[in-house]
Amino acid sequence: MMQKYHKLALIALTLCLAMCAKIPAGSSNPPSQSGAGLVMLCDYEETTVEFQSQTLYCARVYNPHKDAVNPSTFCMVSQTGGGAWENIYTGALPRALDFTASAPVFKIKVMAPAKGLRMIFSIKRAKSGESAECPTLKREAVTQKGGEWEEMTFDFSADSPGNNIYRKIVLYFDAGGTSSGESWFFDDIEVPDDDLTALNLFQCISDKPFIDLDEAVYWRSKSITSGRIVPPDKSATGKWCWYVRGSSEAHQTIGLLTQDEANFDPAGKWKDYPMNPVLDVGQAEDFDGWRILGVCPVPMPDKSMYFYYKARPYNQGGTFGTGFASSADGIHFKKLTDHSISDRNPSDVVYHEGKFYYYMGVWLLILDEPDVVDWSRQIRTLNTGDGPANFDSACIFGNRVFRLDGVDKWFMVYHGDASHSDFPHRFHIALSDDLVHWTKVQNTQPLFSRGPRGRWDQGGIWAPEIIEYNGKLYMYYEGWGQEGHVADRDKEYFRPAASRTGLAVCDKQEFLSWCGL
Repeated sequence: MMQKYHKLALIALTLCLAMCAKIPAGSSNPPSQSGAGLVMLCDYEETTVEFQSQTLYCARVYNPHKDAVNPSTFCMVSQTGGGAWENIYTGALPRALDFTASAPVFKIKVMAPAKGLRMIFSIKRAKSGESAECPTLKREAVTQKGGEWEEMTFDFSADSPGNNIYRKIVLYFDAGGTSSGESWFFDDIEVPDDDLTALNLFQCISDKPFIDLDEAVYWRSKSITSGRIVPPDKSATGKWCWYVRGSSEAHQTIGLLTQDEANFDPAGKWKDYPMNPVLDVGQAEDFDGWRILGVCPVPMPDKSMYFYYKARPYNQGGTFGTGFASSADGIHFKKLTDHSISDRNPSDVVYHEGKFYYYMGVWLLILDEPDVVDWSRQIRTLNTGDGPANFDSACIFGNRVFRLDGVDKWFMVYHGDASHSDFPHRFHIALSDDLVHWTKVQNTQPLFSRGPRGRWDQGGIWAPEIIEYNGKLYMYYEGWGQEGHVADRDKEYFRPAASRTGLAVCDKQEFLSWCGL
């Protein structure tokens, strides 16, 4: 009987492989549903994760035996090759595994050649070899069926694996055995859900964007992203001034939104300055002729303003540079140079006691003159990877530096990520007494993270801006995504999607307690 099944399985595999070239990239089937605390990594209908091997064949094929356990149209197949510990493995997963909100439990549907065969599910870091903080972990199970689908569970809770370190899955079929030519089908790999929104210190005021796209306002008809807010006591206008980046079909520019001080409401209506944008692109041949992206106003003691901005020439192959402008009234800007003053754009610049503190992710320059950049004086202020849950090992940027009334500390809010250099999912805080030496808060509760699946900001988040008002802290931020289901929200800048602006709030005293102050 066993030999008969093996022969049928090989015939089925041959037929499946013959049809592989005709398999469409996606399907009309609805996305698979996951259990509590789990999310679908790949169902091979809509989402796929590639497996590879040095010796074994692995391919996406039609499901040869649909049943109640796995009614899917497509699945994956691998054949044993005679080696006792042969395996198939993924490349780096779309996002590192985060067990902050959910237990490290994994599920996979398997159709084995026979009952009583060993299978091993392993998680490891993306790089080869092990490390003290990231040992390779394995769990074993024995098949309960042959020639039928079953769901197998692998629980790593006892090992307490580190968050945002594990990023690779390895599968051993017929582990320890030496069978050859036997087909193992697998499907629907579920991993721990990494949605942190319920744990966030800052909570969104709405499930909708605070400021959405507006086709009637051309300069921000395609995107609007959070920038910097200058309060009335530092603004020549005497108003709350919010400098934001907007996108049209043609360009990205900087616009101004305002509110009067007398009836200010952080969650209220911000008004467009009638002559927006206030900082526009240059001529087509200029270094800033195509895009102006960075938003970095620097209020001076006399309420004049310097403005640093990230610029790109109209030539698609042109590199980014830093533009430099000034304004006496915070509305009319004069570009002070026809060239870039730096090839590294600051995320924030703070003027303090006659110096300009020029922040760029983990680096700081202290400038004597606002437009003279001396790279020999750069200082490292932060390290990647030592934030809570190792969430910021791949990138740190978007730094915003601020003060709070009655608190003798400098605060820095930044975005970070463990998997992408420019698609971050979480914000955090560092503290300083002197603007030079910074220490990350070691609270494991997330300050703020991207929205849950299906919300407009489910992709990436950037540019946090925090202001204090009436005992509360309000955080404006840029979010990328679209409402509803997307195939892979961890794919950088997935489309269709757009940048919009969100708003979250937190009690000031709760924030200070979170910081350990």
